[in-house]
Amino acid sequence: MKIISFTDDYAKKVVDMNKRSQEGWPTGLDEVIIDERDILDWYNESKYIEWYLAEEDDKIVGICTFVENDKDTVYLEFLNVDPLYHGRGFGKELVKKCVEKSIELGYKKVTLGTWAGNMKAVPVYKKCGFFWIPDTDVDMVSFIPLVAKLEKDWYNSLQKKIEVKEDEYEKFGEKIWSYKFKNFKVYIDSENSSICGIEKKNFKALMYSKDSKIILDLDFKGFVILDDKKIEIDGKKNIEKESKKEKEFVYIISNEETIKLECKVVKKEINVSSYPENLYFNKKKSEFYIIIENKKEDSEINIESELFSKKIDIKKGEKKGVKIDVEFPKEGIYPVKIDEKTLYLRYVEDFLVHGENEKFYIDNSKFSCKIDLKGGKLTFYDNEKVFEIEERIIGYPPSKIKDSKFNYAIEGKKVKFYIEEFSKEIELEDCLKIGYKTDIPIKFRINPKNFEKMILPAEKIVEVNSAEVDFGAFKKLKENWIEYKKKNKTLHIEWENSKKVQTSGWRSEILFEKDNTLTLSYLKKETPDLKDWFDIEINPKVIENDFEVSIKNLINKKIEGKLVYNGEHSFVLRYNEEFKKKFSETPEKLQRKKIKISTDKFDIEKDIVLAKFRGNIDFKVSPEYAGSIYSLKKDGKEVLFSTYPSPREFIWFNPFYGGIFPTVSKKEWQMPPLRKEKFKMEKIKDGYKLSTIINTKKLKNLSLECFYIKKGDVLIPRVILKNNASFPQKVYFGFGIFLNAKNPLLWYMDNGIKNRKSTLFEFWTKTDWACVEDKDRFITCVGDITAMSFGRYGMHFAAKKEAVLFPDESKENRVILRVYNNLEEAKEMYLLKDLDI
Repeated sequence: MKIISFTDDYAKKVVDMNKRSQEGWPTGLDEVIIDERDILDWYNESKYIEWYLAEEDDKIVGICTFVENDKDTVYLEFLNVDPLYHGRGFGKELVKKCVEKSIELGYKKVTLGTWAGNMKAVPVYKKCGFFWIPDTDVDMVSFIPLVAKLEKDWYNSLQKKIEVKEDEYEKFGEKIWSYKFKNFKVYIDSENSSICGIEKKNFKALMYSKDSKIILDLDFKGFVILDDKKIEIDGKKNIEKESKKEKEFVYIISNEETIKLECKVVKKEINVSSYPENLYFNKKKSEFYIIIENKKEDSEINIESELFSKKIDIKKGEKKGVKIDVEFPKEGIYPVKIDEKTLYLRYVEDFLVHGENEKFYIDNSKFSCKIDLKGGKLTFYDNEKVFEIEERIIGYPPSKIKDSKFNYAIEGKKVKFYIEEFSKEIELEDCLKIGYKTDIPIKFRINPKNFEKMILPAEKIVEVNSAEVDFGAFKKLKENWIEYKKKNKTLHIEWENSKKVQTSGWRSEILFEKDNTLTLSYLKKETPDLKDWFDIEINPKVIENDFEVSIKNLINKKIEGKLVYNGEHSFVLRYNEEFKKKFSETPEKLQRKKIKISTDKFDIEKDIVLAKFRGNIDFKVSPEYAGSIYSLKKDGKEVLFSTYPSPREFIWFNPFYGGIFPTVSKKEWQMPPLRKEKFKMEKIKDGYKLSTIINTKKLKNLSLECFYIKKGDVLIPRVILKNNASFPQKVYFGFGIFLNAKNPLLWYMDNGIKNRKSTLFEFWTKTDWACVEDKDRFITCVGDITAMSFGRYGMHFAAKKEAVLFPDESKENRVILRVYNNLEEAKEMYLLKDLDI
């Protein structure tokens, strides 16, 4: 094995290695790395610290690239090893080489991010001193460059328990980690990227912060220099002091050796936030929430503004929300003082600019822009908050723009931001225009959040599900525009010139070397057709016998017509009147039929779904086992993968329960079982009802009701979540569904039916109908689904929905699960995707 640096001569070998690695990536690497030119462009367009290659058998079998993130931090951007060479130490040696280079160059830490299924790589990273940061998908950080001066042979000396799970902080202080080496232990303040303690035989010096205090935990013979005072230490001693600084440091002197310890000061304070986070309003009468978390003693908090004033009693450790109804007298900025914090309300009728704490806002009645003067990052919102777009400018070297502070000048409804070699002029009217003036190569990066579809002018105009291009990328756009869709609203982005465009499921990048103009606009919704104001409802939604058709006129016009279904029934509707008619039907199978309504102005055909639920299933529920269904059998065969009765580690889940279980989280890709909550269970018609209260550090006072219902051989898991807290909470909730499928093939719906096999690692696909084919059975699910492949660990479903729950508000999520004998019957389940059973 040889670790070498990249040169242009190795470009073809790197392409060949990436092609051999297709199966190791969720959607492959062929769209990212097409040919040698792509490799050379990739290398030359960014000023990497280094690309390291692993060479074996006259082939390149691994690559690791890393860049400077800031003056203290290196970012490990890309690690790939040929699958045929996995498990032979190539990845370890590449990562180790990057860390050693970071030590040589004087950085403090190395960071990286990987996707949640890449569990082969996590032990490699941890062995090189990386910690998996809690409450992240898989964000990792290594402080080995910071501590290597204390232990040069850090790799062989490091004694770290390698577990494929998030790392826990030390129980004292705030976000402190520790490394244990052969002869000593060193503590790291992760928030400050500093050494805050050392412990070894007959010696301990530890510094941490709590409640605006600095605490020194000492046990040695020597001296401490604190605030320029020399204090003698002879054995165990604790020192505490109040601090108003952002960070503190001390010098430890022992055995003619001097060590500097430093930590961030953790304030005893009131934390204040709001919902919505962006306090931008375009309606004269508006409402919002102030959210207060008290880290002080029991307090009475004054909320003061020229528009309103309130007092709130809040106990230590309590988090409380206050709803504010406000009426703005005129356009402007309105400060709100809460304890020592200040929020700013922005009311906009026409055009408003406002600066605050190195952040700059430009608003009109349609849009809101926030610009960070340090680095010039732009965040763009529409007033309905359907889209949030982040723009980042990446100059060469990367720190050229990111580390600069921008000046600004206001000219009418334009605002110019500029540094020495670069400027951008923002104009905000019916659309957002950004004009760039540059003499250096610039990469403009757009990070849209939470969109559903992309429309791209590739070889032909294509519409792509966002999750389908997470690691693939479109580079060959025929025209200079991209569109993102969400909630029937379309964001259109176009530009004048580009050297290269690359877009994927989480960002788009436009490289240009001269002046450019980008325009972001929203395409108008189509005017509703007259028949859209004509409401037709059929109850029940899924028909097993009798049903009722109800017709309502929502516009103030007379409508005459007839209803056709097994005969004709005439009706006359005036404004807000209803026509109702009962029918009977005995379904033979799951099928769709039509009801036709003919009026004197238009005709409508309405689909109805008929169902006869035959067969039977057996399922078992345990309230003690995370409220899960741990067994589901059809024709005596187990459908679910569960670890009942004892949880264990599975992929990155630890502990793992499996089966079908309710889940609630703050992040979309987290799927934790409710293992600490106590469930009550009661038998109800056709199934079970379970209930519990969720009250954690991040999720406050949520009540959950979970229903497991069966109709024939159909299983319907349904969850209702209610917010009992006094403030809004954004959550992702639903079910994890783990299937007992050995060699599965996934069928799913996305502009037609598609299929995918498992890769070596993970992929995921968002859909509303998914079917896992496993030998002679087809496990089918409809709902808000993410189908997940864990490679050799099978395919599974996450049925999670995003929701903002206001105080006393409830929302629900449900899925429908059925096992079929063939694909054609399984397709019929798609009829149920929008219906309640």
